[in-house]
Amino acid sequence: MALELKKVNEENMEGIKKIYNDSFPIEEMVPFNKLVSISNDTNHLFYGLYDDSTLVGMNYLIVKKDMLYVLYLAISNDYQNKGYG
Repeated sequence: MALELKKVNEENMEGIKKIYNDSFPIEEMVPFNKLVSISNDTNHLFYGLYDDSTLVGMNYLIVKKDMLYVLYLAISNDYQNKGYG
């Protein structure tokens, strides 16, 4: 298992959006487009989680001084219970 983080971009956005929408209740969700636009700030990190070239999950992180806040972390339904979480 060789895991890699790739920043959200036009190429992977739809796959990451599907994982996001499938994983969280609507009342806990920030609008996806807002997450993407805010992630251009260097303190907000929005990534797809890849195993080789396969998108298996996503995360959204906020960096503040010496702390890291995990706002969202999700593994695709297709890859749950396979050791990624």
